[in-house]
Amino acid sequence: MEDQVNKIENDIDRWLYDNLDENIPRNKYIYHCNLAYTDIMVDQHMLFTPFERHYLFSLNYNTYIAYKKLKEEDKFDYKFDYDLYPIAFQMVLLGMQYSMLCDVFPLLHSGKATMNKKGDEIFFNIENLPKKNYKFISDFSMRKCLSYTLQMANGKFQKNNTDDEDIAMKLADLYMHFWSENLQYDDYEPYTRMDWGGISFFFIVAAMRRFNKLYKKDFDIVTVDSQKMMILLSPEGVARMQTFVPTKDSELYRQALEDHIYKPKGEALYPKSNIMDAPLIRTKDGFIFANSLVILFNDSSETQFLNYLRRCDKERYLRIKDKIKEREIPLIREMIKYKFPKTKSVANFYVKIPTQKHGKRECDLLLVDETGIAVYIEIKHFYNPQSYCEEKVLDRELMKALKKMPEQLNAITEDWSKLKEQYDLQCDLKKIYGVIVSHRYLGVDVEIRPDTPIVSTSNLFESIAEAQNLEEIYKGCREIDELYPKIDFIKRELPVNYAGYIFHLYGEALNPMCEIIVRESYKKQVIKNLSSSAPTSYSNIDDLAHAYIDLMKV
Repeated sequence: MEDQVNKIENDIDRWLYDNLDENIPRNKYIYHCNLAYTDIMVDQHMLFTPFERHYLFSLNYNTYIAYKKLKEEDKFDYKFDYDLYPIAFQMVLLGMQYSMLCDVFPLLHSGKATMNKKGDEIFFNIENLPKKNYKFISDFSMRKCLSYTLQMANGKFQKNNTDDEDIAMKLADLYMHFWSENLQYDDYEPYTRMDWGGISFFFIVAAMRRFNKLYKKDFDIVTVDSQKMMILLSPEGVARMQTFVPTKDSELYRQALEDHIYKPKGEALYPKSNIMDAPLIRTKDGFIFANSLVILFNDSSETQFLNYLRRCDKERYLRIKDKIKEREIPLIREMIKYKFPKTKSVANFYVKIPTQKHGKRECDLLLVDETGIAVYIEIKHFYNPQSYCEEKVLDRELMKALKKMPEQLNAITEDWSKLKEQYDLQCDLKKIYGVIVSHRYLGVDVEIRPDTPIVSTSNLFESIAEAQNLEEIYKGCREIDELYPKIDFIKRELPVNYAGYIFHLYGEALNPMCEIIVRESYKKQVIKNLSSSAPTSYSNIDDLAHAYIDLMKV
């Protein structure tokens, strides 16, 4: 069976690459794939659905194999090609199907799924992964809220007869306020946040001009034309872009721009780099083009930047990641101090654990209020994994943390007298709770234990901001594991004809009733986003901590 799985996997891995005509000019092909992607996303209402990530994978994969197989033309021809567009459209559709298959085959190798082949038809039986939809739900909540915020703001500006250029600038400013960034001014080494952000903001404004056009035509992409949704800079336009960046050092500007340019990094036919994180395509004759939808409905600028460095500059990534990791606990402590002045916080302390080497274990952060309620927080600085193998490693780490939590809570309880004396705690311990905080990744094949929630830093910050006491912080963190498993998805069989086989896959979509409920829950947050005047970055932990509390509280 393993040999059969490997043969079929090899067939599907080569299918798209082998079907790409090597005579097509590289940049022209990538450009038309972007047009097809935009048409599918808008016309077929694929934005904010579980299928969106498969289409985004397809756009990225087609870009990667174009660099692998196609020759770059000397002169970029961006005129619409009626012969090439149907080819690009079909390749984007095939890439979406390939993405769905890429989800299944790693599960076969790890024993989480089985395969049954009947002639050319292939059926799968896949184990239920406890947190399979967690990332989609989390991303959907954030990005859908962003979409509503931009639409409501756009409508408001239209009613006030604001001119189009002012609308684009105001929407871009709103967009920058939307994300809760954790990077500080000097994290964008060797240049500054202003240098990197100058380039980012330039393209966000450009994307907002196109979003405004789409909004005014009620998202009718046929009327707007997907070509008008593309951002295209001539060599002269690229040269003028430097005026948007504060640095006068040409080398620093060059590096800041390079950190936005797509690089075709990967192993064999599988890409490691991602168009989401560095969305600009640069041609041999000096043009730069980018997809406005990829820029806008993606992730925070911080996450894009760090993901890019992780793939393309590991040394810089580790230095910057260490900076963020080092201030995670001080940031939480400052938020607690600001919101609950009487609550004590103890960081990086030791408790006795007989089974541990040296008989003790270092623990991350303990919060104790004046009534004797305590919350212990275990910090895991995990970003979203880049592959199934990384996902498995992080899932194992999260499972270890879950198994360790009862032992650590018991050790804190047993050592309470010593901790009271050592850290000047004024109360007896009445009740202790445990929370695991992972910077980005909440797990997929990880057991759901409602008594020990695993939350992201933003989930924790929101719980702190909304809570009235320490116990409510814990209950706020528990809400994810109580709510997410109840969110209803509609599942349908989806036969896929690919690489000479018919694969019987299943597609899932969020129940429309759930989306209506979620949309209603956004109203307060959207109104808050529209009225926010907070800065988009902070120079110190205190200001950042206070901003999180003030911006997120009910």
